[in-house]
Amino acid sequence: MELRRVLRLGRSSYTVTLPLRWCKRLNLKPGDSLVLVDEGLLLKIIPFNYVKMTKNIELDFTGLKDRELGFLARFIGPCTYTLGYDQVILHVRPEHSRYLMDVKRSVVKLLGVDISNLSTGSFSYKVLINSDLLNPRDYIKRLAWITVRALDLLARVFQGLSVGVEEFNELRDEFRVVRITAERSLHTWGEIPYNTRGAQMSITLISLLSIATSILLDILEYTMKVTYVRNGRLYTIVRSASRILASLTVAAQEYRRECDIGSVLELERLEETLNGMLDDPSLEREALVVVSRLIDVVKMFKILAYALTCITLVTTYCSEKMLTGNQ
Repeated sequence: MELRRVLRLGRSSYTVTLPLRWCKRLNLKPGDSLVLVDEGLLLKIIPFNYVKMTKNIELDFTGLKDRELGFLARFIGPCTYTLGYDQVILHVRPEHSRYLMDVKRSVVKLLGVDISNLSTGSFSYKVLINSDLLNPRDYIKRLAWITVRALDLLARVFQGLSVGVEEFNELRDEFRVVRITAERSLHTWGEIPYNTRGAQMSITLISLLSIATSILLDILEYTMKVTYVRNGRLYTIVRSASRILASLTVAAQEYRRECDIGSVLELERLEETLNGMLDDPSLEREALVVVSRLIDVVKMFKILAYALTCITLVTTYCSEKMLTGNQ
């Protein structure tokens, strides 16, 4: 960070110089146009002919031992992907080439990845998708669909019906791909001429939906394994949660759309009902485990509903003002 002075330019304008290093990095020349985005206290400056800068990384693991490589091989692909790198090159000793196959297995499951090279001691891959072109609302819509689907399958289990392992695995894999692709996009949304407040809200909603879905998939996997399955009260709660989330999703895709405060009140009633079930001596241990985890899910939905309701209240009834600290 550096301090620069504002200078007067004629009678009606002010000017400030741009850092030369920044201009060179973005290949800016005299006469080029800039886009100015007013974000209240912040003023974002973006080159008019913006082209996404690629991020490349080369990692040398030749000095690592088997145990360290075994750990890294499981996570390095998703890690570099979510950190926003566009091209990755890995190096290991020839006798450790088997670990590169582990990296490849994790990478091929990611969206838009192309394997450039796999040889003895070296592995490289590129990410072909342009995260700048992906709309955060699309992620919200897709994550919400997966969450509702997980609730529907869970309701089926509470009815005493079976859920196929293949069906569950497909949903879990779909969630994994959407979540990790969304995490990658979070690193680029702040670099483009995009509404910052909308991006911040998108990050919040995507994070809440990701946590809720992850918990739901854990609950679903657990209930598929235990002998306890049927419970009419839990079935009613899960169906209600599914209906509420579906309505919240519509509001989540239009940040200024009116969000009915009734959703918040319904979720509070569901949470109260679940908390009451924790004190029910007739419930088996397996049911209590499920109830406690469902409370966590409902809490996530409540925060989602609170956020959307607050947006409605602020944008409908308030006019935002910037105040200085000494006022």
